Amino acid sequence: MSDNDNPETPGALGASSAVPLVFIDEVISAGHYNGIVHVTMGQLSFTVSGDMLKNSLHPVVSLRMNLQAAKGLRDTLDKSILLAEPPADGGQKN
Repeated sequence: MSDNDNPETPGALGASSAVPLVFIDEVISAGHYNGIVHVTMGQLSFTVSGDMLKNSLHPVVSLRMNLQAAKGLRDTLDKSILLAEPPADGGQKN
């Protein structure tokens, strides 16, 4: 049996996983209360009204986490953003 066949294996999320995939456009609000960090994220929706295109922002997910988890999330996002951005000198990434 491979690791991906074992649901107990950490990080073994396959296409059939029950973990939701959420796409966000904006962070709507964020803060903390008694050491619990909260972040609410939203998604834009677009509607046509007559000859006008209107957009609206709808909350789609709220995260609640302890401070250690928030720092871990921040660190992971910082690393991912660094990988996604072009180098400052315009050169190739290694």
